[in-house]
Parts: sequence; structure tokens; C-alpha cells
Amino acid sequence: EMETGVQIVASDGAVLFSNPAFARVLGRANASDPAPALDDALAGEPAAAEAMFRLTLAARRGEARREDVILDRAPGDAAGERWLRVSVQPHGAPGQRLTRWTVADITEDRTRDGDRIGQLETTLSHYRAMPLGLFVTGLDGQILQANEALFGRLGVKRSSDRAGTLALADF
Repeated sequence: EMETGVQIVASDGAVLFSNPAFARVLGRANASDPAPALDDALAGEPAAAEAMFRLTLAARRGEARREDVILDRAPGDAAGERWLRVSVQPHGAPGQRLTRWTVADITEDRTRDGDRIGQLETTLSHYRAMPLGLFVTGLDGQILQANEALFGRLGVKRSSDRAGTLALADF
């Protein structure tokens, strides 16, 4: 199960609460030290800047928002990249203007997804190269995907402007 760090921040930016997981997820060596505000913790991470801008804007507006952020460094500044899922939402009773930030390390999920995508791309490239005509259709009979062999056997010139315009009924 993914560990989730939680931080409650007042409207003036003061950190009111951080659970120990918050510091661990951010790669802090000593989780017992007071956790900085999330935007301070991610300062110096260029890839996080745009996401933090959108999240901070949502927080000011009292809106909920979630972003996946890639970091150039791993916990403890070790080599490698890391993915965090950061979310923000209003917290507390109406009028309190508290914000709840959550952060979770999703690096393993992203790595696993990347591996699956790589396997899928390899499988698709094998299908594209087969001497057999293969295709995938939608429920309406529209040809969504086809390999070169199918186009060749049907005598249809494959072009990007025809993608998605052929249907089984055309043949």
C-alpha cells in the first residue's frame, strides 16, 4: 500500500500539521524534524514548478486538484528520478480557509506502467510486421487500427488522412 503524507496549512501559509509520512515521502532524512511547506520542500525542482503553481492557485481558490510530478532526484538526493502524486483540497469547516495537501510516492506504479507500455508496444510492432492482415474495429464497424499487410492485400493506400475513415462496409 502506498504511504501518503498529509499536511494542513493555514491561509497565511503556516504549517499547522504534518504527519510523519509527509517527511518520509519527500525524502527527508529525519522524519521527526518539522516538515516545511510543500512548495518549499519542492523548491529547486524545475519539473515541479508548473504543477505547484497550478496546485497553489487551486488552493487559493478553494478548489481540489491533483497532479503527478516528476522529480530529478530520489529520496536522500540519490541518483534517479521519482514520481509524486500531489493533491490539494480545502479542509475544515467553511470559512476556516485551511488547505490539506497530500503527497504520495508513485514511482513504482509509474515504473510498472512504463514496463507494461513497453511490452504492449513490442507486441504491437510484431502485429504490424506480420504478413497476415490484422485489424481492430469499433462497435460501429469503423477500422480503428490495421497493419500494413491488410492495406496491401486490400489494395488500399495507407495514409494519415484516411486514418479512422475506413469501415468494414467499405469492403
